[in-house]
Amino acid sequence: MPNWYHQSIQQEAGIRENIAAMLASLMMSLPAEEAVAQTAKNLKVPVQQVQSVAQTQSVNKSQHSRTLTWEDFFKTLQRTETGASPNGGHGAIGDNGEALGPFQIHFEYFWDAAGVAGTADDYNKCAGLDYSKAIVKDYLTRKFKGNVEQAIASGNWLPLAAIHHSIAGQGNPAYVAKFKQQMRQLGYR
Repeated sequence: MPNWYHQSIQQEAGIRENIAAMLASLMMSLPAEEAVAQTAKNLKVPVQQVQSVAQTQSVNKSQHSRTLTWEDFFKTLQRTETGASPNGGHGAIGDNGEALGPFQIHFEYFWDAAGVAGTADDYNKCAGLDYSKAIVKDYLTRKFKGNVEQAIASGNWLPLAAIHHSIAGQGNPAYVAKFKQQMRQLGYR
């Protein structure tokens, strides 16, 4: 076989490995076995290849990056929601008066997170950063189908951003793109 043919085959294998790694990281909200099986099916490659790539990616990530925290996520969320607002969005009112604070929390979101323990007076506390962090953390922990702590630590935040932006959990592609841009600007994936 000509040398160019072998190079082409190797290049295609490299591309498939990169795609498998990206899909595996995007599917972290699924249980690991299901994510690997679904990725292998989508790429039409053996499950073992996806497992190998995902394992390599995990080892490389742990060797070359720090564990991300809720504070990292909150910083990205705040920049996405209130950007360069004065005082970091403390007391900011948006969405035609429907959203409050640095994370632009709507009353329905607050009520869903706080439950029957929440009152209208408590909702006004969402104008502040610390209370807003507690509400967002409670909400995402309840709504995210998967291990929210693992998602935070790994930087797999886009599903969380979609859940944050939509009570129905559908998200908004433009919002998720804006969130992803803020992630990059702050130096996260």
